[in-house]
Amino acid sequence: MTLTFLTTIPMGILIAFNYKDYGFLKIKDDKFLTLVGSLGAIFNGLGRLLMGVLFDKLSFKVISTLINLTLLVCSFLMPYISDRYLYMIVVLLVYFVYGGCYSVYPTHTVRTIGSKLGSRYYFAVFAGNTIGTSLLS
Repeated sequence: MTLTFLTTIPMGILIAFNYKDYGFLKIKDDKFLTLVGSLGAIFNGLGRLLMGVLFDKLSFKVISTLINLTLLVCSFLMPYISDRYLYMIVVLLVYFVYGGCYSVYPTHTVRTIGSKLGSRYYFAVFAGNTIGTSLLS
């Protein structure tokens, strides 16, 4: 689970922290990019809620595959996007699935290890976040 978290979280962090700098390369509208960031925060929260609901109906394998495929497609599209609204859609998708990770991974850890140990050992899974973020810098 730690390795899965390590490969999933960095793309979300990269876009969440740098969407505006990257957007300025092709979109020279600060107000629009600020709107994208504000909507991104909302989508991040919605992702946490809706991915949790989706996780009640689908398996971890299916959810993590959907998250990673979405991030993969978005990462390949980013360099080629010059349309401001398509850029916004891609950034919002990244924010959505990035937020969803924070509801899916803790739940899966507890389901896999058990409620007594799962809550104690989630730090090991979350270490993937730290390692993945460190690899970005």
